[in-house]
Amino acid sequence: EIDELMLKVKEYIEQNLYDENRKSYVRNTEDRRIDISLLGAVYPFNVFSPKEKKVLNTVENINLTLRTYTGGYLRFERDHYMGGKNPWPIATLWMAMYYREINDIKKEKECIDFVVKSSNEYGFLGEQVDNETMSPSWVNGLDWSHAMFIIVLEKLSNIK
Repeated sequence: EIDELMLKVKEYIEQNLYDENRKSYVRNTEDRRIDISLLGAVYPFNVFSPKEKKVLNTVENINLTLRTYTGGYLRFERDHYMGGKNPWPIATLWMAMYYREINDIKKEKECIDFVVKSSNEYGFLGEQVDNETMSPSWVNGLDWSHAMFIIVLEKLSNIK
């Protein structure tokens, strides 16, 4: 049954992917880094509720470790892809989804605004955002950034 499997997944995560020293969930058992994809355990997979203490600790660590000075988010701690200093629209939108789950509309809007402001003149979203120019960098018109933006907008349209 699905509930039994979900319980086993949750137990595994609790036993292997929570770092007591960091008071945070980590991305794997080897490098123990903070990763934005950890939020997937809250949404869309519902392994944890968004206000559980360990989830709140993890979000705090995400904000301390992955949020850039321009307001966007990196993918994971010590990411070296293309210099490793530029935020990713998809990561920032994942944070927006988390903030939607906890009904923090102000922070959700900040994330969405960052992504909108960093699109190009045609509305294309990049793979990353250049912190210096606040414009898309690397791949421009990246499908997965656009797909996540549509998911966020669809979730907003379902607000009652």
